[in-house]
Amino acid sequence: MGKETSTFREFSELAFEIKRKYGIGLQLVEIIGSRWSFVAGEEDEESFLPPERIRVAKRFGIVSACWSRLPDFEKERILTVVKRYDER
Repeated sequence: MGKETSTFREFSELAFEIKRKYGIGLQLVEIIGSRWSFVAGEEDEESFLPPERIRVAKRFGIVSACWSRLPDFEKERILTVVKRYDER
């Protein structure tokens, strides 16, 4: 569990950076069946859009109301971090 905790901290720091830079909240979720459970991240406080669910790997995904507004290079950076979670 220690490795996962440090990995979630990495995502939290990345989500904070994205929120500060672009004003976009990202939430890391663990997918268990049809349930998407919050693990780490930042909220989209000012968005009126419904959140988009992005399944990144078998066990983890991202929820964000403004995912489409992120530059592609930032999306790739985030997806790379999240994909490593399934390997643990």
